[in-house]
Amino acid sequence: MNLSWGYAKTAEERGEVYRFRYSVYVDEMHKELACADHASKTISDEIDEYAAILFVRDGAHVVGTLRTLNAARYLPVSYGRWFGIERFAGIERSAISFTSRMMIAAPYRGGAVAGLLLQQVYGAARQDGVWINLIHCAPCLVSIYEKLGYRRISSRIVETDVGQHLTMAIVDDVPHLESVGSPFLPIEQAYPCDPSHAAWFKDTFREFLAPSSSKMMGSDRFLAELAQRLSSETGPLLDGIILEELRPMLRQSAIVPAQAGDYIVRRGETGSDIYIVLNGAVEVRRGVNVGSGVLRTMGRGDVFGELAVLGSGRRSADVVALTDIELLVLTPDFLERMTLEQPKLASKLFWNLSKVLAERLLSKEDLSESDQVALT
Repeated sequence: MNLSWGYAKTAEERGEVYRFRYSVYVDEMHKELACADHASKTISDEIDEYAAILFVRDGAHVVGTLRTLNAARYLPVSYGRWFGIERFAGIERSAISFTSRMMIAAPYRGGAVAGLLLQQVYGAARQDGVWINLIHCAPCLVSIYEKLGYRRISSRIVETDVGQHLTMAIVDDVPHLESVGSPFLPIEQAYPCDPSHAAWFKDTFREFLAPSSSKMMGSDRFLAELAQRLSSETGPLLDGIILEELRPMLRQSAIVPAQAGDYIVRRGETGSDIYIVLNGAVEVRRGVNVGSGVLRTMGRGDVFGELAVLGSGRRSADVVALTDIELLVLTPDFLERMTLEQPKLASKLFWNLSKVLAERLLSKEDLSESDQVALT
């Protein structure tokens, strides 16, 4: 690889980034964005006018990008809603930044491109006096961002323009970055650190200080948390499987809370996370109102989201939290890793999955639908 990075300043450079976004979001992920221009095959919006846009090239080709927006320059209404900006009322706008539209070309995911982008934007933000950065991300990415030093700031799942996401934040908290082994730590240590910032975060977001991912909790504690929540109700997907057997497969997993009324997945969106209900109840529906077009209700141990991974990648129904809930989020490569690393265990899981799908196919609720195999 011959990687280089820079800011997209010229119209030509921004055009390259906008076309790269389209290739990832629309051509690859089949996302339906209102701001997508299908004639020019570009994705851009009003935030781009105020944001700094970074890109990484491998030779002549853009292979990664993200953008960063200082709240003093522009604060979109949608950001205010997603991040609950009223909680930051006492902070100077210039000290707050947002990172979004991060995407990496498929062959480069899991490599150096993401780190290069994030470290550059983090260093530039600290140089400009920013001490809190906000992001929204898919639930399957929680473990990655927690390793960087980000922490949850809400128990809601918000509906962004690119899907159902979680909100997270990072502040200039050297002890925390040290504790998680964040790659941002050397950058942070190069700038003055105000302990009051970490104290403010701990006071404001006290309930989100503990990690939620297996990677940060450690496998022993993570398995103990799962066992406590599931008790004897491991559910149909894990029937006959001992949690300890799943230890290697759960290293990227996370336990995610959501509130009653939150949409966990939306019909038609692309998705790759698999969910197991740990506490509470969710409703799978086709209609827009509670009780309208209900396919099924799910509780502790039940699984949803698996068909999008096995099939087209598109969600076939809405899944809405009926109560406050906790979910085990399995990453998209969970099934693939299990097949490669634990084939005997994978055979158990796929057998269980086939039974789940068969039961749904034969259920009266599904048979009343025109496409009776609509599973989430």
